Amino acid sequence: MRAMAEHHQADLALFTVGLYLAALVVGVVVFRRFGLGAVPGYLVLGAVAGPAALGLLAGNETIDTLAEFGVVLLLFVIGLELRPARVWSLRVDILGLGLGQVLVTTALFAMIVNLLLDWDIGACIVAGAALALSSTAFGIQSLLERNVLGTRFADRAIAVLLFQDIAVVPLLALVSLFSAAGLGAVGGSVWSILTALGALAVLLLAGHFLIDPLFRLIVRSGGTEAFTPATLLVVVGAALLMEQAGLSMAMGALIAGVLLADSEYRHRIETAINPFRSLFLGLFFLGVGAQVDVIAIANVLHYVIGAAIGVFVLKAAILFALARIRGADGIESIRFAALLGQAGEFGFILFGLAAANGIFGEAAASALTAVAAISMGLTVVVVRLAEWWIARQRTGEEDPEEETIPPASVIVVGFGRFGQTVARVLQQRGHSPLVLERSPERIRIARSLGFEAYFGDLDGADFLSAVEQRGVRAIFVCADGGSNRPRAIARLRELFPDVTLL
Repeated sequence: MRAMAEHHQADLALFTVGLYLAALVVGVVVFRRFGLGAVPGYLVLGAVAGPAALGLLAGNETIDTLAEFGVVLLLFVIGLELRPARVWSLRVDILGLGLGQVLVTTALFAMIVNLLLDWDIGACIVAGAALALSSTAFGIQSLLERNVLGTRFADRAIAVLLFQDIAVVPLLALVSLFSAAGLGAVGGSVWSILTALGALAVLLLAGHFLIDPLFRLIVRSGGTEAFTPATLLVVVGAALLMEQAGLSMAMGALIAGVLLADSEYRHRIETAINPFRSLFLGLFFLGVGAQVDVIAIANVLHYVIGAAIGVFVLKAAILFALARIRGADGIESIRFAALLGQAGEFGFILFGLAAANGIFGEAAASALTAVAAISMGLTVVVVRLAEWWIARQRTGEEDPEEETIPPASVIVVGFGRFGQTVARVLQQRGHSPLVLERSPERIRIARSLGFEAYFGDLDGADFLSAVEQRGVRAIFVCADGGSNRPRAIARLRELFPDVTLL
């Protein structure tokens, strides 16, 4: 009997895993087919299959833990994007637009929530701050699909998203500040503060002296299959260190990402982590959707839709005004506001934490989650309407935004004597080639000469990722890749027929 019970329990666990995986597949395929994105799909499917509706996706501690790890991985990937040079180049817009947008929007939404619902000040500020954040996933994907990276409008949008991503960590601390435990939970003793500072110092020292040498050792040993577990080990270690020090795991992951942002292995690290991030984040958003009480929301659906529209309109108006103050023209400001008017994925995290900490109830968290999800769905419609209106205003005119796009990116694979010659000629002609090389010594040489250089090769997933993300137009293969090279070149021609390959 015991063996039968254990067998039945194993079958049930496998069935649950199958349900979650099926929901992830349906969420991506169906909702992307209609141009709505994967995140709204996860939320809708989670709500429909959750305990309040069909009851298919019931609570599971293992899956919940993996889902929470998805948030940690997301912050690690965000940290990888926060390269000091890039942040510095956008510093004016990050502080001017990003800080201004978060502060003004948070204050306005907090006042509105207080007037309509008469919540206490802590709950109003948390709700307002969560709604003030836009969706990084929606914003970046839209910029990529429209091929407008490099324009003034895109740079301003990225600056705001960067500030919002950075602001997530203090906002998580804000939730603790306004929790039922009160200020005592945040203030702590002098010992807890010293412990937190000590943990930060340890993490910074480890990032400088241990993490990058670890990846260099893996490459030199030829055991590149250890790259993925090593990356996960770094993320888990940083997250656990911060948690033991009384800080959030998310902060540890973010700091670890920032420490590796300038590493020559950044592309390889990001490629290794992305599949896990996508999977675990999908589980997280399914879990968030499952927390929505669709039966209760159905009774007030018109209010929820009205609130979502109101959030988008007010937020877009603030973004438009700030862009105009920063010197953007009307067309650029409209694009900017339409792209970032929605609530974001980090809002779901803050709503869930606020409910768990007793700042407001589960019903309120469900309603706010539904408002944020609907606002994300509105983005597709609003962006298309904005572009249609702009096209009508500019009938027969050339779009000046397109003139600001920098020269097409170029990749040089291999940095031996021939690769160095090609890279220098390209540099003299006004290009900024990205160098991919498998030798750590040559990577350091390329960086010392002012090139952007990373670990990678023609047949690696990190190389394909670089081609997709940068809008690459030309690739110079300057290294012998052995018997696998013809196969890699054939695959490259198939995947990117418009890229010039030399």
